[in-house]
Amino acid sequence: MTQEDVVSGTMLEPKYKKMVIEDDAETETYRCVRCGFCRFACPIFDATQVDSYNCRGRIMLERALIEGGFPIDDYAMEILYTCTLCKKCEEHCPAKIKVTDVMDSVRVYLADNDYTLSEHRSIADNILEKGNTHGQDYPVVFNEVFGEIKATLPKESSTLYYAGCVGTIDYPDNSLAGVKLLKEAGEDFTMLDAEDCCAGFLNWLGFKPYFEKAAKKNIELFKSQGIETIITACPMCASVFNEDYKAISEDAPKAYHISEVLTRLIDEGKIKLTKPLEGKVTFKDPCHLGRYALKYDAPRKIIESIPGVEFVELPETKGDARCCGGPIRVPYTELRNDLSDEIVKDAAKLGVQYILTTCPTCHHSIGMRAYRERIRVLELPRLVAYSAGIVDSYR
Repeated sequence: MTQEDVVSGTMLEPKYKKMVIEDDAETETYRCVRCGFCRFACPIFDATQVDSYNCRGRIMLERALIEGGFPIDDYAMEILYTCTLCKKCEEHCPAKIKVTDVMDSVRVYLADNDYTLSEHRSIADNILEKGNTHGQDYPVVFNEVFGEIKATLPKESSTLYYAGCVGTIDYPDNSLAGVKLLKEAGEDFTMLDAEDCCAGFLNWLGFKPYFEKAAKKNIELFKSQGIETIITACPMCASVFNEDYKAISEDAPKAYHISEVLTRLIDEGKIKLTKPLEGKVTFKDPCHLGRYALKYDAPRKIIESIPGVEFVELPETKGDARCCGGPIRVPYTELRNDLSDEIVKDAAKLGVQYILTTCPTCHHSIGMRAYRERIRVLELPRLVAYSAGIVDSYR
């Protein structure tokens, strides 16, 4: 059995246990006509130049697994877990195959049958036991970052600012800037005494029962607090709340990414941007804010409102934006680096000093590589807070 058998579509004799996924997902795998348009979209194929690692190759592997013609071995698991679920392939697929739905179903099967990676299990344990992806004592971190400002907020409100564990742990000043902006603008909102992770990563890895347990816990907490609307700085959190939580319960609050709220507040004159950022900047669309939520305009309106900024678009932008590779950082760090490097190279060719984003994961992944080109990565809420004179530094 060779890797070429998988990507060429050769019918394989059933020799192994057949993978069982949802009927709709299985149907999607057989709708693939192997046209190859996804080869030009998949960031993993761009980095590896191996056909098995693009959408077409993955679907052929999935069909072989469904038919029992290929084992779920280390090679197969690497192909299936290196997909970032960025949805870029779906932008280019003439057949409009729901690639991410297929991968979601496949990963549920893998997790249910213990075909998981030790690194992923560690992250899952962190979320379930510590309430965050990093395994830190999150209530302590959360209150160290927000304790002082939380004391000035109303105890009760129908609107919640949900900071998210990745941004709060890795970039606390950025998360705090969002709270300061909303407070300065006079928004009516509150924060929890302590947050738990949205658990989207559990769903992303196929740990569906664990995700549902964590989601129901959060939904009940939000309901008990009278929360109807959530503002979050993390695009994945917003996407998880709006799509995955709503699929579990209609009681799940409606979520908005902070860029949407800041755009409104700037338009209403409640936030006035006066301090300039002199320099040439570009913007990297996060996958969950862009292709998942189709929110492209709000960040650009904010950037255009900042004095002194010269804004240029990346060559691949909006629905065609590159993925930073953040979701596969563990355990495929080098592959993540390759994806982020391409974004940095594109930005360097434009001669920019700053790459702006609205996602802590993008910030982290791209920021780990951008220093090579002497480019700084900034998150928009912090930059807005600087331009509004609310914080002293934007980095």
